[in-house]
Amino acid sequence: LSSKTNKLDKAELKQIENLKFSSLHTANYTNATFGDYKEPTEWSDRKQEIEGAKATTEHGSYTRHPDSKAKQAAHTRIILIEKKAKALQARMHTLKRELKAAITDTNNQLNTALFGGNASTDNTDDPFDERAQACKKEGKSVGKSLASDIACVCASTSASDVCCKGCASSDYDEAGNKAAARARAVWNTVKTKCAKLGAKSKPTAAELQSALDAVVQTIGGGSSDGGAPYMVGSSGAGTCEGSSNHNQACVDYSTKLERGDLTKIPWIKNVIGAIRTLQKADSDTVELKRTEQAIKHLTALAWTAYDLIPPEGQQTQMPETAPMTAGDTTDSRKEEECNKQQSSDKCSDPCRWQENATEKTKKCTLDPHKAAEQATQAASGVNGTVTTGCAKHGTKTDCENEKRCKWEGETCKDSSFLVNKKLYLSIATAFVSLVAFLHPRIVSIFAQFCEIHENVFLF
Repeated sequence: LSSKTNKLDKAELKQIENLKFSSLHTANYTNATFGDYKEPTEWSDRKQEIEGAKATTEHGSYTRHPDSKAKQAAHTRIILIEKKAKALQARMHTLKRELKAAITDTNNQLNTALFGGNASTDNTDDPFDERAQACKKEGKSVGKSLASDIACVCASTSASDVCCKGCASSDYDEAGNKAAARARAVWNTVKTKCAKLGAKSKPTAAELQSALDAVVQTIGGGSSDGGAPYMVGSSGAGTCEGSSNHNQACVDYSTKLERGDLTKIPWIKNVIGAIRTLQKADSDTVELKRTEQAIKHLTALAWTAYDLIPPEGQQTQMPETAPMTAGDTTDSRKEEECNKQQSSDKCSDPCRWQENATEKTKKCTLDPHKAAEQATQAASGVNGTVTTGCAKHGTKTDCENEKRCKWEGETCKDSSFLVNKKLYLSIATAFVSLVAFLHPRIVSIFAQFCEIHENVFLF
């Protein structure tokens, strides 16, 4: 609920938005307006926040990179990250509103439990009633407020210091001292004594539950002098009239609890409500902290995507397709072999017979598709024995007799392939090391991302 929390999520979202703008395509970035910035001056002012001296921050540098596919990919990813971060920010705002409401609700519930109303205080007689109504089992105000019930338990005619030394004497009974004002006087005396026990502390759900459990145990445990259940106090006579000694200093909940429902006692119902409100607030607080952390992780991910954009001079463009060779002498020889065949029965794969060919001596020509198919099968060793390269050797002796071949396991392989394979592995290892060196954010972000777990998050 602090301003620090509000500043945190705004600062993180601002970084992500800055990265989104900094990774824009040049045409969009240099345009007079963009997105929600409908006026040229607005867009110009916004860009100045990530340009010049402001381009370098404690978090990183907003460097404009040349347009490239990598830049566009990073920009697209940052947009997705921003969308998720905004959703989390909205959730944070909801949680903050709920926590703020929880403070108000808890105060109201506890004040109502203590004095019988949200705005009630012990400066008036409102929390109290006449003795017969407030303390006896048939009374309509039994359990109206905790202050009232304490007055019932702590006062009776001819009984001094019922609850504690100097707490109260014969101030509140069913006879001449029955008025609510008498109960308030007893309460204020007890309250003064309680105030000397120590400093006030903010209530927690656990502390309230523990205190309530103790009270409920007292109510139902037959703790009165007469051993009667549902009474709190002395209750030797069992009437709680307060008309004699300490035996009448009590409050009787037996009618309220005849159906076994604790919430029929108003002040207990409000304490239970406060406990539930605080429990929900505890849960919201945990979620709020996790959401804050998730937004931090998303910001780090956005920076990682941005930092992976190749800087100027290091742009790499991949060819659309692999280059084709100028000619293939093998296919030329195969074409000649096909041309030698002068009858359809001898024109077999990979050749094809064309009866209406323009050149009568070249009715049998090479079928390029069938030729390619045969070449693929020969290279992969399907449909028969491999007859080309080192793979054609079926024994270790034959394999080692050819210098460029090497026997490995149960097959004969080209030694140059084995060297290249090791080289590729070395290059791959070096590349991973280079990326980790150039972009240390990657190493940390993966560790952070794994911590988001049960959360988000997330994405």
